[in-house]
Amino acid sequence: MTEKSIIAILNGLNRNPYYGNCIKHSISKNVELAHIWIENSRHKHSPKTFFLIKKDNEYVGAVLDMKIDLHWVTLPQHRRKGYLTTALKEAIIPYLFSVVEREELNILINELEIGTENYDNSLNTALKVGFKKVDDTNFILEENDFDFSNEELDIKHKGLSDGETEDICKELKAIAKKVSVINSKIELSLGQTPSNYMKPSLDDMSYKLSYFPTLIDDIKHDFIQGS
Repeated sequence: MTEKSIIAILNGLNRNPYYGNCIKHSISKNVELAHIWIENSRHKHSPKTFFLIKKDNEYVGAVLDMKIDLHWVTLPQHRRKGYLTTALKEAIIPYLFSVVEREELNILINELEIGTENYDNSLNTALKVGFKKVDDTNFILEENDFDFSNEELDIKHKGLSDGETEDICKELKAIAKKVSVINSKIELSLGQTPSNYMKPSLDDMSYKLSYFPTLIDDIKHDFIQGS
């Protein structure tokens, strides 16, 4: 994703915290973990994972976790104030190492792509949080080299109300039926069973979706017990 598109997401969230398809929860005082579905993305059926950085009630920056790279952006009016560096040290990097259980983090900083000013700013941030230079564009941070003394993780999940749970169960059952209908339409219209071409089959997915609502009570029970 481009810097421009991430800035557009941040501005949208500042206008409306539930802008677009965004589901999030807090991992520290000033950082939220979010799954955001991007409509014009090539893989728009799957969410992108963002760490959203806040100052008071305003989003000031974001880090896109691409697994093989971290793409960070701070809104222009909030740059050079330390928000990104603090969020990386206190929450984002500790989360990736301790919760996601990555052994190392990699970032790519290419001056030709982002310009000299952005390169210098990103390089400065990367070095401050412990990344080491591999070559002109690649940097690496291993878990054993990271300073966890600034960690401020405070992970909070808001839970689901009974009404929200009921809506999810209804939606899952409707999707399960729709998948089953599509399976039959293909089989009876084309004379070919989709299960001969894919595993799990559409029927398998439909069954699992129809069964999942019965598990939600168990999931909610374990959530409440662990809170």
